[in-house]
Amino acid sequence: MFIKFLREHTNIFLLLACGVFAVLFSPFLFAVPYLDGNIDFVQSYDFYTGGFAQYFHHWGSVHPPFKLWMTNSLYALFGMHTFSYNLIGLVFGIVGIISFFGLVKTISNKKTAELSVFLFTLSPMFIACSLFSMRDFILTSLLLAALYYYSKKALLLYAVSSSLLLLTKETGVLLPVSILFIELLYMKRLLQEQMRYKKICLLFMPILTFLGWLLFLNVNHQKAWGDWLFTSTASKGTFYTIAYNLFTFTFLNQYAYEQWRHLFILNFNWVFWIIFLFGIILSFFRKNHTGISMKLLRQGEQKTKTMLVIFFFFLSYVFTVLTIQTYTISRYILPLVPCMLLGVVWSIKQMSGYNRHVGILMSGIVLGITILSLFFSIDPLSISIWKTTTVFDQQLYGVNNGLSGNDAITYNMQYLFVAKKRSDILLNHPGMHLNPSECDWLLKDPNNDNQTFHILHISAYLNSCNLAQ
Repeated sequence: MFIKFLREHTNIFLLLACGVFAVLFSPFLFAVPYLDGNIDFVQSYDFYTGGFAQYFHHWGSVHPPFKLWMTNSLYALFGMHTFSYNLIGLVFGIVGIISFFGLVKTISNKKTAELSVFLFTLSPMFIACSLFSMRDFILTSLLLAALYYYSKKALLLYAVSSSLLLLTKETGVLLPVSILFIELLYMKRLLQEQMRYKKICLLFMPILTFLGWLLFLNVNHQKAWGDWLFTSTASKGTFYTIAYNLFTFTFLNQYAYEQWRHLFILNFNWVFWIIFLFGIILSFFRKNHTGISMKLLRQGEQKTKTMLVIFFFFLSYVFTVLTIQTYTISRYILPLVPCMLLGVVWSIKQMSGYNRHVGILMSGIVLGITILSLFFSIDPLSISIWKTTTVFDQQLYGVNNGLSGNDAITYNMQYLFVAKKRSDILLNHPGMHLNPSECDWLLKDPNNDNQTFHILHISAYLNSCNLAQ
């Protein structure tokens, strides 16, 4: 199916998008794991050297194991190196780009897919989270792959990719739940199909896979991830906390407000959402807009169902995942970035329908803002909200100074530059003069940092910072 996809969909724009991503990512393939990427690296070492027994022994609550399986395979092939660990980001970046292109082409058209894939490839959050292959990054790529296969009615491949999605991070469960909900709306039509029982089994397969993982945890007296919950329900776990938040309306909390600011404001996101809102307003002036939409909803074609799934997934994610009382790390919005970009490109199409030149101009403006926000933190609205902070030689939004923690600086290419400079200091210039603030950012997580240095045989005695290991 994937080979068939390449034959059908490969074009110069898609190849160029994959090439651009590879060029942007490649200089950082040997970066020493940092912040949460460093925690994942230590976990991957525990799993590689001692399997589930050592993984469970060292960590109180755990995420599903797909990333661990990937790192385990690459360590077996290439050895325990930073290259092996970081290579996953390059692989799943390309998987996400190809999947997004195919998805948009399926539910829209080729031109829309070409613009969308470029915006996605250059998306600051997507690039930032690719380094150290954060779970939200892998989840986003698998999410797009699962949606693509669902849109093509390739349900076996959907079931496989969606199962891997749930074995990457618990938040992925919202996609199969969203699909089951939409399919339930068209249950009468589903029950009339010839292969209905096979289809129903494949639609439920990801949920059963996830339940199997939870059962495996229970048998091994282990808990699903539930650390760093700042709420009275913390002892009962993340799933209970989400349900409690929804039924008691405590999803309206300071952590949710901060996450929503990341989604709707951070790093020029507010510009994209304004463009999307303008496109919605403009669409209401089109003739027969409502009638055509209702007709499509009643027909329930696969394209329509896919768009409904995306919409429902977006809403459910906003009011569940982004409202959990935990560190409001900026990368948690990444699975919703493709939804935002789809809305922007759809709005540009609406503008082009009225005036082609306006559509071209708006495309240029959006692409320009995307590139600008990829390399610089100069959004005036974000600066007014979060102020700025300097990490090594990069001036960033001070998102880390609030509820978000240190990993909040993971939102554009500047994070990759920070990680690489830190690596250069550790590997090449351990005795160079650093100011106090730079010393502070070298070892943000001393326990896991020292374990990483031991694993990678880094003998950097940071004498200039008085941080001898």
